[in-house]
Amino acid sequence: LISFIGKKLFEIDSICKLEYSRQWIPIDALDLGTLESTSLLLAKAIRGSNQNNFKGEKAASSSSLKVCIQNTPNYKEEALKEMIKLVKENNIEGVEFVLSLEIMEYLKKLKKEVLELKEKEICIQTHAPIGVNPVIPYHREILFRALEISKLLEAEVMTLHPEGKIEEFAGYLYLLAEEAKESNIKIAVENTAGFKPQKMNKLFERLEIISKITKFKDILSYVGVCFDIGHAHIRGNPVNYLKKLNPSIKIYNVHIHDNWGDEDEHLRIGKGIIDFREVFKELSRREYTKNMVMEYLTDKVSFIEDIQLIKEWWRLSQEKRKSSSSIDFDNFNKQRKEDKRDKIEVWTEDIVIFLKNLIKKIEVEREKKKISIKKLCFYLDIPPTTYQGWREGRTPIQSFYLKKLVDYFNLEERFCDEENKLWQKYQKMTPKDLKYLVKISSVPYSLIRKIIEALRKIKDTDLKKISIKKRVPLTLLRQWKDKTKIPLHPLYLKKIIEELNLYPSLSEEEKNWLKNKLEEIEIREAIIPYYKRTGKDTLRKVAKNLGVSYESVRLDTLKIARKIKWIVLAEEHNLIDLTEEGPKLLKKLNIHTLTFEEIEILFRCGIFDRRVYKVLKKLLEYRRKNPQEFIKEDILSKIKIKGVGKETIEKIKAYIKFDYR
Repeated sequence: LISFIGKKLFEIDSICKLEYSRQWIPIDALDLGTLESTSLLLAKAIRGSNQNNFKGEKAASSSSLKVCIQNTPNYKEEALKEMIKLVKENNIEGVEFVLSLEIMEYLKKLKKEVLELKEKEICIQTHAPIGVNPVIPYHREILFRALEISKLLEAEVMTLHPEGKIEEFAGYLYLLAEEAKESNIKIAVENTAGFKPQKMNKLFERLEIISKITKFKDILSYVGVCFDIGHAHIRGNPVNYLKKLNPSIKIYNVHIHDNWGDEDEHLRIGKGIIDFREVFKELSRREYTKNMVMEYLTDKVSFIEDIQLIKEWWRLSQEKRKSSSSIDFDNFNKQRKEDKRDKIEVWTEDIVIFLKNLIKKIEVEREKKKISIKKLCFYLDIPPTTYQGWREGRTPIQSFYLKKLVDYFNLEERFCDEENKLWQKYQKMTPKDLKYLVKISSVPYSLIRKIIEALRKIKDTDLKKISIKKRVPLTLLRQWKDKTKIPLHPLYLKKIIEELNLYPSLSEEEKNWLKNKLEEIEIREAIIPYYKRTGKDTLRKVAKNLGVSYESVRLDTLKIARKIKWIVLAEEHNLIDLTEEGPKLLKKLNIHTLTFEEIEILFRCGIFDRRVYKVLKKLLEYRRKNPQEFIKEDILSKIKIKGVGKETIEKIKAYIKFDYR
């Protein structure tokens, strides 16, 4: 293997060398012994050097990926012309036309313009009309008309939604693919919301059976999947979806849009919570090299930014795949442990504190320029709720939003050396790393240091005894001792603190942190027992019994836990009465004595809905600005809030008294 690598590199460049440990090592000097003694870093460098020049290399480069834009089904002829013009002027690499009966007629007229795009090597794809079920004769006719338009435009792929029963759909898909084969058009079945990987696998199993009993033996070369990342994220995980999808199934198209995991929102990337980098890594493992379609509309500047961002994420995922290898080095485990330790030690660099101070600086600059949050967010295309969350103390996770603000106020030029290092580090971190960083930043560092120092004084034999006695995993204790893992689990921390008699040495801050964390666990245990020794009713088992994802159950459990906290708080304030039917308002509240805190508590424990909450906040703001004014019931008609009607006003009257102070 080493001889092969050396020869190939020397064919490219006779003086090809690698730099390692400040010394130049000629490639021809490498033998097995040298390689075994080198670190993992050198091994990665060897694999990475001139990798694209190896014959037979299948790794796809980022340049082979094309990012396309998409129209909406309600586009008129003029809008389609504008879209085609936009593609030409901005060097966009592809376009997917979502077809409807009207759009099919418009595209016939615009055939010449579309084929001009094709001549410029711009990718053309189509999306069959949405909601068309081939089992219905009229719908089937529409579907075949869509295929005719795809042929006319010389489209590479036609995407369609699965409709009806799998058995019937597979039969009509076979007929469609047989027709598409003549023009070498690929048919891509999209994973719609709720169409699980098991169903997709079943559909392709059915197609395989059809191919064996008919003349069309290579049907699976013309039918594949359009992987919709947003749809896979609804009550699920896109990475897990790809892992469960049969590896033999080909992916011919990918749709990109963001959401919050509850519904199909088609948000711009970054405005939801999908970690696209992880999804791209999994697509890269499946050797996906085709196109990606942005399934959302935004302004010209934003979609160009998004295309660049998608390309960059894809390039990074490709680099990661190229660097992986099956070569087994003796020092691999040692190096991996060192890499992991380095990653965990990152939290000592105060990135979280730096980010919170940065938000304060941005707020100062914003106030200097007298720009409202609404205007600033609109101008920079940042969700106002995200910005508001930062102001309230939430740590910025998505670096591209924060970079816009830093560039807008020219803050990077004013960073000191220390801040500049932290800023560069922050930009290189993935959302997953940042979430972990925020999580561990909430743990008092002094508490962790005391536990680690105490554990380091204990011998391995004694550590084993503690593990058995306190029922704490031995591997976890060893990881804490070696500093390869941060002590985070409150229940285990409590046990170790008791065993090592560290409680007297803890500060008030450390004691309060531990107490609050243990209270949170008690609340969760009251709903679903996490730590039953019998192993019954764990979250994963509950999820399995209900037939939903573990993540859904976990999130719902946390929502209930938070709600219980607010209900307890409302009872302490004598605001509600607990009945068998649930919490109910104890008595009508007086508008003149009502506080912001009481409104918040009642909203969080479910007494007020969001619209009532908004109106009451407006009323209290009005009361604060006009302290001398007596607030009457007719004030409700003066306050204008979008979406608030008679029903909400009637609810407010049922909760609030206006008649006296």
